Amino acid sequence: MTDQPALSRRLGSVDAVVIGLGSMIGAGVFAAFAPAAAAAGSGLLLGLVIAAVVAYCNATASAQLAAQYPTSGGTYVYGRERLGHWWGFLAGWGFVVGKTASCAAMALTFAAYAVPAAWERPAAVVAVLALAAVNYRGVTRTARLTRIIVAVVLVALAVVVAAGLLGGQPDPARLSGGLPGEPGVYGVLQSAGLLFFAFAGYARIATMGEEVRDPQRTIPRAIVLALGIAVAVYAVVGVTALLALGPDQLATSTAPLADMVGAGTWQWAVPVVAAGGAAAALGALLALVAGIGRTSLAMARQADLPGWLAAVHPRNQVPHRAEVALALVVSVLVLTVDLRGAIGFSSFGVLVYYLIANLSAFTQPSDRRRFPRVLQILAPPAACSSWRRCPGRPWSPGSGSSPWASATAPPAWPSPAASVEPDIGSVTVGRSGRWGVREFMRGAVRLHILHHAAEQEIHGAWMTQELARHGHRISPGTLYPTLHRLESDGLLTSQQRVVDGRVRRVYRATDAGCQALAEDRAALTELAREILGPPYSDTQPSAREVPAANRLTPPPR
Repeated sequence: MTDQPALSRRLGSVDAVVIGLGSMIGAGVFAAFAPAAAAAGSGLLLGLVIAAVVAYCNATASAQLAAQYPTSGGTYVYGRERLGHWWGFLAGWGFVVGKTASCAAMALTFAAYAVPAAWERPAAVVAVLALAAVNYRGVTRTARLTRIIVAVVLVALAVVVAAGLLGGQPDPARLSGGLPGEPGVYGVLQSAGLLFFAFAGYARIATMGEEVRDPQRTIPRAIVLALGIAVAVYAVVGVTALLALGPDQLATSTAPLADMVGAGTWQWAVPVVAAGGAAAALGALLALVAGIGRTSLAMARQADLPGWLAAVHPRNQVPHRAEVALALVVSVLVLTVDLRGAIGFSSFGVLVYYLIANLSAFTQPSDRRRFPRVLQILAPPAACSSWRRCPGRPWSPGSGSSPWASATAPPAWPSPAASVEPDIGSVTVGRSGRWGVREFMRGAVRLHILHHAAEQEIHGAWMTQELARHGHRISPGTLYPTLHRLESDGLLTSQQRVVDGRVRRVYRATDAGCQALAEDRAALTELAREILGPPYSDTQPSAREVPAANRLTPPPR
């Protein structure tokens, strides 16, 4: 333990709640409902309820631990005090490394909303340095700026909700519109996983416990209240999105809130969505910078990081060296590193962090407990289950993404996190689970899509059935991101059509898509000749054909 001075307690109850909201109402609320709808249709609302319950179970652990250990560091401190040094070490390093990558990704998400693609990385660095400068000036400056950002985001979301309800054509029947592809319980759990990670961040104020006045009373109340407000905001936005767009259109949208506004008579408000998304990303980044700085301070005090990072500014009372070091590291990451794999690691780090928090809370004696011990038993398996069912979860075969791969895509300029190759790990490949077969089947799925899109317009529900006819059973939560990726690569183009009174997004192959299909067919023919022998020639089909009698009827135009 160093002899560095403690931080000053300058944050009140309102400040603590606002910092929690800034962490949770991030960029995810502007886009997370699209992949959630792709996974569960209108069942995403049930997924939101499940995500909220899981988040509450985890939040109660952080709340009662913060009341007992009101100091900087959060779960790093709790793990050391309750479980031992190595548990704290694991939690601290997982948080610092994972969330540093998240800082870089969130800075790029802000830039993707705010500036054209050519300026994204310089703008992201400017954002990181500017917010680090605010943190450097003192925690009250951080809280003041967070209030402004949260207010801007909430106003933007209020405009979006009003546009959907007053300027659009909301239909209550869309709330029970069924589940695309009938994913059932599995799809609902997928949506729960996406939404859980979208508003995770409720424990950020616990990492700043050393700066909260009356922490034993303030921090537990602030964590639970901030979580409740965030869940309510997500619920209002989710219900409005379903009413305005319906589960089918919402599932295929790359910018759901912008589409919701643009579908009605309030098209003038579309720029408000981009402004709100940029502000939300800044709010999340500001809270991350503050939280990582305090955790780094705590680790440096215990020599788990270099001791010079434990310095506290004599006037501003902040861990200024830790924050400057963080700003420099994040700036370098923004300018030089492909962060797609790092985002997956960050989501895994969140699970480790909360697992240690729950184990620590479970060991608290009865006189220190504020919530039932059973919550700490339920929280870890529930959070792990949500993570396992996320499309593109980290370290699944062929995946380098996370829930944020589809949850942070802005309307115009996708962020690096949004450009991740979608995971098709849920494709059924018979008894073989070998990597080579799985990779081949991924290519086969994309080739099937291009083949049918070159012949006629296709839509997601029909394509799901057609792929199943060929033995590829893919959930909508996997198919729709694949369609979006092919469109972003210029191989497909899409437009909305009204069919039987419902809006449907249909896809056709572009000229580039047809050219790619022709090249793939030639390559398949050559491969078939080499591997399967002389009977296969250039005049024979290069892929498995389905008899005409077994083909599905082409989708209606």
